Amino acid sequence: MGTKHKTPEVLDAMIEHVRYEVVQIIHFARFGNNWCDVLHPDLGQLAQRSMLEAGLVHLRCLIEFLGDQPASDQVMARDYVPDWDWKTSEQLGQVGELHGRLAHLGTVRQSVSTDGDFSWQSWLTNEASTVLRGFRDFLVQLRSSSPRRYQLFIQPRDELPAIDLLPLLNSMLHDEPR
Repeated sequence: MGTKHKTPEVLDAMIEHVRYEVVQIIHFARFGNNWCDVLHPDLGQLAQRSMLEAGLVHLRCLIEFLGDQPASDQVMARDYVPDWDWKTSEQLGQVGELHGRLAHLGTVRQSVSTDGDFSWQSWLTNEASTVLRGFRDFLVQLRSSSPRRYQLFIQPRDELPAIDLLPLLNSMLHDEPR
């Protein structure tokens, strides 16, 4: 298969995938996982944990997209907005712990038995909002610098429903972009 170069055509095609990550986080935030309480307790617990982990994977993808680590084959916000500047380390306090707990079997997981579990609630209420605000700020800059690509975020393909993420994020976050 190999790695594709970041040509304008590849970057346009990748918008659908970036949009997918944001839409999944929005769905998770809107619907939550309380509905799992109607399931048998064992299935409900499995469903709740699985949804939480899926939500965190989507957040992690967006963090990497918005972030400041150079990546040759990874699509990043600065591929679309060249002067984009969002420093992960300045914006999110628990990124390293999230990566260690979610992305691989990092030794940080051992701390659960000695220090207590990672604060998922804190992550979802504080840091997820930070990620969504960062993405909203990216969209604001993209709308100014590349209206055509902004429109691709609204509807990357004719077969997909049009979703204007900017007003949706504004209503969810209850504040204005910076």
